[in-house]
Amino acid sequence: MRVLLVDDEKELVATLAERLAIRGIDADWVTSSEEALKLAETETYDLAVLDVKIPRISGIELEKKLKYLNWWRS
Repeated sequence: MRVLLVDDEKELVATLAERLAIRGIDADWVTSSEEALKLAETETYDLAVLDVKIPRISGIELEKKLKYLNWWRS
């Protein structure tokens, strides 16, 4: 399973990614919606965990953009 973690709290997403890796889950993490969109152009994920109140592009808007990019695996 591949997970994308997006939160502006770097320590939180880095720690969460570490904990998921211990359980055999591959997780990429970024601290901005812009970085998430850049990753989504070249990578595919099974799940995204998004911060709703992230600055600039909210998690809600990011979800819409990710759906538009059709980033998830078929």
